[in-house]
Amino acid sequence: MKSVKTLAIISALFVSTVVSANPLTLKDINPVVISSSPLAGTPTVDPSTNEITVTFSSNMMTNKMWSVVKLNNGNFPQITGDVYFKEDSRTFVIPVKLKADTVYAFSINSKNKKGFKGVNGKSVQPYIISFKTAGKA
Repeated sequence: MKSVKTLAIISALFVSTVVSANPLTLKDINPVVISSSPLAGTPTVDPSTNEITVTFSSNMMTNKMWSVVKLNNGNFPQITGDVYFKEDSRTFVIPVKLKADTVYAFSINSKNKKGFKGVNGKSVQPYIISFKTAGKA
């Protein structure tokens, strides 16, 4: 029984040492989408909405290596101009033209397309944005 206690103490000390040797920081974590407009899942988006914005949890690489991915069988918004990041380096803007009474669905990054990356070089976790426009344009 004494050797089991000794092993448990040694194990606890080892875990404690490993954790304190490499403290986790926000720079170590993949960025995530923290908000979108329209908000994902919204059932009544105004079809006259002319841009979609996506905000990330940390500053992003803004050098045009982005992955806005069409989903199978999903409607993809008509892009009407250049996509870009705002000066905050966290908010991505997609100028669009939407149709009335339409469900749209697309992904920011995907399993195979990982163009959105934080300044720490880590890819954004895939995030699906879907919404439905109201019936009249």
